Amino acid sequence: MQARKITKKDFETITSWYKKRDWPLMSKEFLPDNGEGGLIISHNNIDIVAGFIWFTNSKVSWFGFPISDPDYKEDNKSEAIDMLITCAEQVCKKQGSKIMFTYQGQGSTKRYEKLGWNMKEKATNMLKIIN
Repeated sequence: MQARKITKKDFETITSWYKKRDWPLMSKEFLPDNGEGGLIISHNNIDIVAGFIWFTNSKVSWFGFPISDPDYKEDNKSEAIDMLITCAEQVCKKQGSKIMFTYQGQGSTKRYEKLGWNMKEKATNMLKIIN
């Protein structure tokens, strides 16, 4: 498996995964580096999973919106998701981050805990559109 930085072409692939899942599309203006600030994992030239990384002006980074190809049914999909998370950790550490945050649904918490992440307490996530 290979990890690489998301490119403009990859963003089109990721958008197709959102459409196939009938999930709301993320506009590039809300994503780091205009939709290219993240990683994508592939195997044998087939893209499997991607996620975005936001860096801040502090030692904190945020990893979010991981998504996989819903049509990819190979046994190594779980391994690819784990690789995405651990590669994101490596990128953030290399950039000087000391803490990473993420927001995930209840079904993903066990995966993150297995990879050494800590869920300190249940949190309420709030969003306000300010345009």
